[in-house]
Amino acid sequence: MNDEDLDYLSRVNKLYSFIIKKYQDYIEKSETRSIADMPRLITPESERVSDIASFIKSKFPSYLYENDFYGASIQALEYLKSNIKEVAMPVQFWLKPDDVINVGLGEDIDKNVLLCSLLVALGNYSSKVLVVSNDNRKEVFVYYEFNYRFFLIDIKGKIELFDSNKDLFSYAGIDDNSEAYEFNNLSYFKIV
Repeated sequence: MNDEDLDYLSRVNKLYSFIIKKYQDYIEKSETRSIADMPRLITPESERVSDIASFIKSKFPSYLYENDFYGASIQALEYLKSNIKEVAMPVQFWLKPDDVINVGLGEDIDKNVLLCSLLVALGNYSSKVLVVSNDNRKEVFVYYEFNYRFFLIDIKGKIELFDSNKDLFSYAGIDDNSEAYEFNNLSYFKIV
């Protein structure tokens, strides 16, 4: 790509940014999600998510959930780290997992929704997106239960292990001053 092409792409990017900012209020109003909409973001049955889950399973000689899920969850996290880049959107906009896969970009929430979708597609129906808000700070995680233990995944690469979801919630920063909720493709639950 030469300097002329880069200059052109830079101008196109500025134009798109201008249009998005001009219509920001309209976009954000249209993108508002209700509690009932949150579970619809998790799409383990979508073709793209299923394809990635099948690819992950193929890395095991004979994928057995009981033996291989933990390793598969690490592979799902590695997929995210290798293939989906972080982006800061100028507007509040919800992307479904297929959109994130197609574009290869997503905000923190979008990447966590994709990870949760992959984990459910790999057979763990307890997987949930956990959103914790404290003092103007919002953190998003994915957690799941496996072999009577609880695993909390920070998509930046850290997986923590807990004996109870109470310990997990405490580690995630959930206290009386927090707002926290969890969801997957089957439910939405407000924790605090």
